[in-house]
Amino acid sequence: MELTPDQKQKIREYLEQQGLSFKPLQDEMADHLICDLELLMRDGSSFNKAWVETTSHIGENHFQQIQQEVMETINKRFKWSQGLSIIALALL
Repeated sequence: MELTPDQKQKIREYLEQQGLSFKPLQDEMADHLICDLELLMRDGSSFNKAWVETTSHIGENHFQQIQQEVMETINKRFKWSQGLSIIALALL
């Protein structure tokens, strides 16, 4: 069973309320939640029951923690890339 646009919007609003603001990560997390919800709904759960079951397993600040780790990784890669660019320019 596929979620409705309103149900998908509820997921995005939930992720934003949980502090997830980085759009690419928000899209990825929304996709994971949608898959989990649709799987439970295929097994006979209503959206509301599947929602409670899915979100009850998510720890406090879970998405903020993931976002922070992702942003730190991106920042490290950017700094590494920036450093290599400076070295390349210096060698020219």
